[in-house]
Amino acid sequence: MEVIFLQDVPNVARAGEIKKVSDGFYRNYLLPNRMASPATPEMVKKLESEEQIKLNRKARLTSELDDIAQKLEGYKLEIPVKAGSQGRLYGAVTSADIAREIESKLGITVDKRKIGLEEPIKKTGTYDVQIRLAPEITSHLKVVLNEVSNDHA
Repeated sequence: MEVIFLQDVPNVARAGEIKKVSDGFYRNYLLPNRMASPATPEMVKKLESEEQIKLNRKARLTSELDDIAQKLEGYKLEIPVKAGSQGRLYGAVTSADIAREIESKLGITVDKRKIGLEEPIKKTGTYDVQIRLAPEITSHLKVVLNEVSNDHA
């Protein structure tokens, strides 16, 4: 009997797959646990339509992330900071600070966990920061930490 799996079944099939299984396996295990349904032409058509919707959604998301990556690529993000002698900061600039500055200056929301900063920045200067928007979409931007005088800040 051909069935469409509605959920993953370990060592058997993944959700959305169509496979032949024995009648007893379907009747005694898959059906009572609502893990599969018969592969009728209507169900196959419904599955294909859902797959197409998922693909369209993924393509749209990838396109949006590509646009964001292009806006961020090579952008020079200047952050004013208070610093002491030899350019040492009175604190540190973290990925959360960078994400906040990107949102305020560009209007783009970036999750702080997507910003590739091994450790917080503790000196003034220019840093190349990688932002991983998706597994296959990355962007680089320059973060410039400029010291502001204590008179203005």
